[in-house]
Amino acid sequence: MKYPVEIRSKDHCAIITIDGPFSVDSYMTAFSGMVAHPDWMPLFDLIVIISTRSDFNDTNLAKLLVLRDAMRSVNPQHRSGANPRTAIVCTNELKRVIADLWLALLDTDWPIALRIFITLDEALAWLADPADGMGP
Repeated sequence: MKYPVEIRSKDHCAIITIDGPFSVDSYMTAFSGMVAHPDWMPLFDLIVIISTRSDFNDTNLAKLLVLRDAMRSVNPQHRSGANPRTAIVCTNELKRVIADLWLALLDTDWPIALRIFITLDEALAWLADPADGMGP
């Protein structure tokens, strides 16, 4: 499954939308496409939208740990802002549990601030606030 990627230069961020069945390979392909995009800048933040059509039925702890380890290896190469942030947007309460689990799996030394939001506008407001760059 190919996840859409959008670069929003005016908002200093990129958006990856998880749409359809979740797979680590699909996410990493989207991430690779994002950082290879000519408008991508390493100081940009990231928004991950968990769409209403996303499917986490085959997602388990092992799959999330693989994603965590993959992101730990690629983030330092491609996200070099002073306070890099990732906003996760999810309107569905049940799917938001996956995002909560993701946050719980991250070590205290995770170098990127993460927050979960219900709307894209909330996520964009957080990313636009430079004083709020250190996470919860």
